[in-house]
Amino acid sequence: MAKQAKNALTRELSGIIYLSITILLACSFYSYDPKDVHGTRSAADMHNWFGFFGAYLAYILYSCIGWAANLLPLICLYLGVAALFRMDYRLKASALWMLAFVLGFSCLLQVIVANEVAWATKNNNLGARWDNPTRGIAGMWGYWAGTRVFQTIFGQIGSVVTFLLVSGASLFMALQIHPRAIYVWVSDQLRQRKVQKREEALRSGDIKTVLRTREQEIAERQRLIERELSRRGKKMPPETKAGERKDEPLGPGEEERAPSLFPDERMESKPEKQEYKINRPTKAKAALKPQPQPTAMGPYSLPPHDLLRGAAEDVLLDTKEEISIRGAIIETTLRDFGIHVRMGEITQGATITRFEVVPSPGVKVERIVNLQNNLSLALKADKVNILAPVAGKGTVGIEVANTSKAAVLIRELIESSEFQNSRAKIPLAIGKDVYGKTLIADLAEMPHLLIAGSTGSGKSVCINAILSSILYKFSPDEIRLILIDPKVVELQIYNTLPHLVVPVVSDPKKVIVALRWVIREMEKRYAIMAKVGVRNIAAFNARSKQSKAAVKEEPSKIEESEDETQQMLLPEEKVVIPEKLPYIVVFIDELADLMLTAPVDAEDAITRITQMARAAGIHLIVATQTPRADIVTGTIKTNLPSKISFRVASKIDSRVILDENGAENLLGKGDMFYKSSDSSVLVRAQGAFISDDEVRCIVDFCGKQAPALYDTEIQEKLSKPAQVEGEASDEDEELIEKCIQVIRQEGRASTSLLQRRLRLGYTRAARVMDALEERGVVGPAQGAKDREILIRLEGAPEEG
Repeated sequence: MAKQAKNALTRELSGIIYLSITILLACSFYSYDPKDVHGTRSAADMHNWFGFFGAYLAYILYSCIGWAANLLPLICLYLGVAALFRMDYRLKASALWMLAFVLGFSCLLQVIVANEVAWATKNNNLGARWDNPTRGIAGMWGYWAGTRVFQTIFGQIGSVVTFLLVSGASLFMALQIHPRAIYVWVSDQLRQRKVQKREEALRSGDIKTVLRTREQEIAERQRLIERELSRRGKKMPPETKAGERKDEPLGPGEEERAPSLFPDERMESKPEKQEYKINRPTKAKAALKPQPQPTAMGPYSLPPHDLLRGAAEDVLLDTKEEISIRGAIIETTLRDFGIHVRMGEITQGATITRFEVVPSPGVKVERIVNLQNNLSLALKADKVNILAPVAGKGTVGIEVANTSKAAVLIRELIESSEFQNSRAKIPLAIGKDVYGKTLIADLAEMPHLLIAGSTGSGKSVCINAILSSILYKFSPDEIRLILIDPKVVELQIYNTLPHLVVPVVSDPKKVIVALRWVIREMEKRYAIMAKVGVRNIAAFNARSKQSKAAVKEEPSKIEESEDETQQMLLPEEKVVIPEKLPYIVVFIDELADLMLTAPVDAEDAITRITQMARAAGIHLIVATQTPRADIVTGTIKTNLPSKISFRVASKIDSRVILDENGAENLLGKGDMFYKSSDSSVLVRAQGAFISDDEVRCIVDFCGKQAPALYDTEIQEKLSKPAQVEGEASDEDEELIEKCIQVIRQEGRASTSLLQRRLRLGYTRAARVMDALEERGVVGPAQGAKDREILIRLEGAPEEG
């Protein structure tokens, strides 16, 4: 630090000295008079402003280097300013180069003036001013070095060329300005001027002018590509030469490899001609039909693929030329705002095209993000989404909607090798990402899913696609479904499925009954797995025949244990070990209706299921079209780790679902973000499409093979009339009995006691305590004290 401070002080002193010399030389030269040197004037009559010193200083410099001495004040001024304000300026070296420049320039002047005496005669004023016409315009140094040495050896022209090179090189080195930097600066100025002219032409509104300008941009871009390919020793593919226009869409191979419109190593492997086709199953795959498999309901066959609509033969997508124009507009728009980028890969998806740009060093990605609206205006696009940066790459992604969109059909996903050969326990066909990769998620690993999106965004179609992918993979013995549809119209079509545990639940007041049955089933499964000695459903179903025979099949009760959780699982209930346990998937189509009807009970039930049901093979899929913070609470969002978000109304809704902005810029019609539980990266994809007719065909096929086999217990509870407000349900009665048992054992009554012993939330424990007060079991609250027990309970200690 001390050395740096010393260097800074030295530079400041040097700068002050150079500026002082500048003033001295400028005043001495300006007020120079030859009569001051010959001594004809006294000190009081001196014409020079610095007296004898200034007069003799000017005389010596004029005598030595002639007219070139007038450059010395300018040189000293530049050195002084550079020393004070340019910390990276090499002062000593520049001073030496400046001296070389002055000497070279002095000789250049002398050589150019061929006849010194003739020149002095014509300019007797200057000659008299220097008082030495025999030395000419360049002084003693210019006369001897320029005329007597160099001009004698090289001649006049050779000497002029030599001194021009010496003077120019010395000046560039002294100013520390490289010729290439000047060339780049001039090129940038010319390029910016050309861009301004093009923008003015585009704003003119004349169609012919606009088209001509766009053609010039494409031609210029094509020349750059050809130049780069020529530098690499490659040739431009025939179909992409300048001047040709072939409205051919991108082929499937190009989509899979994320094609780039700029030259890269992969251009050699691209075919010269490809026609775009959506992936369709081959004849061999289409001929395969699922074989019947034995189930408890009899032989059951999975639905054939013929029930689904195949992809269209010809799908019109944006052409390469149209995509090239958009890429040029993006570069031009960013350059207009002072952001220089290089276009990277350009990937065409089903509904969007992703342009990846590489910013120049020093460019903040936030500046590109802030230009989102400007890019939308320039591209004339409805929505532009910017990924800054693209995960795993050093690029910024600019996603623009395609003019022509292609649907991703559910049949294409189900027939794909990713779905057919998936190792997932419960594979779900989600859609295709921007790069054309099939998205197959595993519900068992999620393990619960939250789906959100406004009306018309594709949320209901996504639920139908997920249900269809389940029906195409599992028989009723392998998976059971509980469908909750408060909106009544969305899931009623599935009522005849043999996979259902209970008919579709549409009454919001009965939804809690179904969720409580799920909780009891979860507790029952944990009791079964505890008896068998396994940790999860996968291990239970994978048991060998020997381990199954080792477990006694007769009914038995859970032994009493000091562990409260073990006591609470299935009191007084028999545990029967089944051969296998099917997965259970619960669909809730509209969470908002449920939260408005019974928010506390719904949140408690969803939280309990999502926290504990994974190992028991129970999974929850919740959908909502109103992703507000009071609907999707923090507890629910935390326990639903995997998320699918379609287009939402605002940034606030996007942050509620995804914890970040972006969903408000989606295009709708299946355009979505997918966020898995094991990654924080958002994956943009096009959701799978399935029509209502296709869903109806699948349900009819499954329903004709076997009747629905409902669970008797839950069906009886749901068939009862809706509960009157204030009337306790069967579950509430059971809980109240448990609370009375706890009060009998402890001999006191308080809300915190019920919370601790029965592991209840505060709201539910307080409601039970209020119910006990209404029935006259306990007295009113007494602050922090325990409530008074008003009736004599068997086993309670007597007073007195």
